[in-house]
Amino acid sequence: GIGDFALRQNTTASNNTALGASALTANTTGTGNTAVGKGALPANTTGDNNVAVGKDAMQDNTTGYQNVAIGQNALADNTTANNNVAVGYKAMRLTTTGDSNVAVGADSLYALTEGGANVAIGRDVGKAMTATSYTTLIGKSSGASINNDTANGTTAIGYESLTSLTSGGANTVLGFETAKHNASGGLNTWVGYQAGLGASGQNNSQNTGVGYRVGYSITTG
Repeated sequence: GIGDFALRQNTTASNNTALGASALTANTTGTGNTAVGKGALPANTTGDNNVAVGKDAMQDNTTGYQNVAIGQNALADNTTANNNVAVGYKAMRLTTTGDSNVAVGADSLYALTEGGANVAIGRDVGKAMTATSYTTLIGKSSGASINNDTANGTTAIGYESLTSLTSGGANTVLGFETAKHNASGGLNTWVGYQAGLGASGQNNSQNTGVGYRVGYSITTG
């Protein structure tokens, strides 16, 4: 370890790398960890095979294993969750126990605490989700307002696609601003530039539309 208090309490652990003040300072038996940056993995005790790069990355992790956190405060609140990848400033910042998530982009999956098996790529993607699982969200601010596990299984690909959705389930959308204003409707499939865009705050369900601006002015239905 290099840096004040780096690997300070290490006892029998091996194959750890700590670079930065307080990096892996509490580690006792955790093995195969890499911590680079001030306060990276400082609380880790027995967690194995974690990579934390950035100031305060995975700062609360104790026993969680096989996580990758790159960026300041990435996976900062993680304690026991496993097999997560968080890349970007405050990516998965509040996650504590959610497993098997992938978040790439500043504030992506920021509020996720216990949801699992999500993929979020882009800035602010899925940032309000807490317990939602099995979503695939790609594109800046896609699924940014989802905050209910009734939205489990949502797929939104494209800039600001489903960005207003809070609780609707079983939606699949693909395209620029696709279904952007749908707040709680479910069972929709929209494919195309601004398909199913709708008016602010509207809800629509059980629609299928493919093509340029198909369903552009939809309100309810």
